Amino acid sequence: MYLPVVFTRFEGTECLNFSPFIYAFEQENIAITGSGVLDGSASNENWWKWARRAADSAEPPARPDIRRLLDFGERGVPVAQRTFGQGHMLRPNFIQPYRCRNVLVEGITIRNSPMWEIHPVLSTNVTVRGVRISSHGPNNDGCDPNQAATC
Repeated sequence: MYLPVVFTRFEGTECLNFSPFIYAFEQENIAITGSGVLDGSASNENWWKWARRAADSAEPPARPDIRRLLDFGERGVPVAQRTFGQGHMLRPNFIQPYRCRNVLVEGITIRNSPMWEIHPVLSTNVTVRGVRISSHGPNNDGCDPNQAATC
C-alpha cells in the first residue's frame, strides 16, 4: 500500500490521499534517473479494479469517493477535511513532485502504475525525457503536468 496519506491532488482536486510511489513536496534540484525499472505492482486484482465497473455494477467502486472529493472542492471544504486513503478508493499517482523546482525524470521505465505515471503539480523547470512506460490500467497517462490552481 502507498502510505502515508499526503497532501496531493486527485484529477486536479487537492486532498489528503495515499502517497504517490515517489513523492516530493516543495523540494528543489531533484532527479529520478537511470536505466532501472520502477514497478507499482498495480493490476486488475488491486488498484485498477477500483476504477473499472464490474459486470454486476452500474459504476466503478471508486466513483462515490470521486464524487465526494469533487463535491468537497466545489463547496470549498478545507483540504485538511478532504481525507481519503485507507478505506477509500482514490488511486495514487506514481511520481509526483508537488510545488518543486528543477526536476529531472530521465531514462527510467515505469510499469504497472495505479494511475497517472508522472504528475508534476505546480512545479517549475521540469524535464521528462527518455522515459518508457508499460502500464495498461485505467488512467495510465504518461505525463500529466498540473499547473492550474484548484481548491
